[in-house]
Amino acid sequence: MEAAADLGPHMKPMMAQHRTTIDMLRSQLEVLPDVAAELEEQTTEPERVNQLDQVARELIDMLVEAETRLQILKDLETSVSSIQDAPLADMYRDRVQAAIDRYQAQTVRQRYARHPAYIEFKSRVWEVSHQGAMPPLVDLLPREPGDDAVADTPADEDEEDIVVGGTILQLRCPLTAHLLRDPVVNTTCRHAYSREAIHLYMSENGTRSGSVQCPATGCTISVTRSTLKDAPALKRRVERYERHQLRLEEQRRTQRGTATVLD
Repeated sequence: MEAAADLGPHMKPMMAQHRTTIDMLRSQLEVLPDVAAELEEQTTEPERVNQLDQVARELIDMLVEAETRLQILKDLETSVSSIQDAPLADMYRDRVQAAIDRYQAQTVRQRYARHPAYIEFKSRVWEVSHQGAMPPLVDLLPREPGDDAVADTPADEDEEDIVVGGTILQLRCPLTAHLLRDPVVNTTCRHAYSREAIHLYMSENGTRSGSVQCPATGCTISVTRSTLKDAPALKRRVERYERHQLRLEEQRRTQRGTATVLD
């Protein structure tokens, strides 16, 4: 094991460091869509929204690298007994470099079009100024050499759901079918409900333990009062959507008024 001593003792601290980095990057990526949506709604800061878009991509790049490094360390740790004569540090460096080279060789579509964090970012910005769900990102990102029809086609319906999004459905309560009011999120399945509606549902259908099955279609996860948490970002998202609908209605009224005058 002498050859492995250059990296072996440092594996666990390195993995812990990468996990910390991953958590930090994910936290930043969770906050970024809400910030971008707020700026987009102001409509006077398009360049700042574009800058945040670039920040989102850079954070995703860093996240992918950190996740890659962590996975390679895990793989080396599990196989260390069978590679006693190989220098682990060199293997780690070579594998990381090869993975980074493969990632950097990808096109913009290949890197980001199906990354959940980037889809969330673009969806939040889209819904501020557009009606309906965002189109697939492969339709919004420019085509580059290396992009082809096969690579851009989702492999199955589940992947297509991720690519397209479904903004309006995410903002409606599965119990009332109306826009969320004072939303809360079930931390175990991430479905959201209007606070009053889910509390009433739990009171009427709860078991002795106080749990109920999530009312979202197809979900079998349990909901309890302890698994519900406030969702202030989602509340702001609903409010932005409602303001957007009011602006659209005002535009329609103006257009109808203009048409009446012209007639």
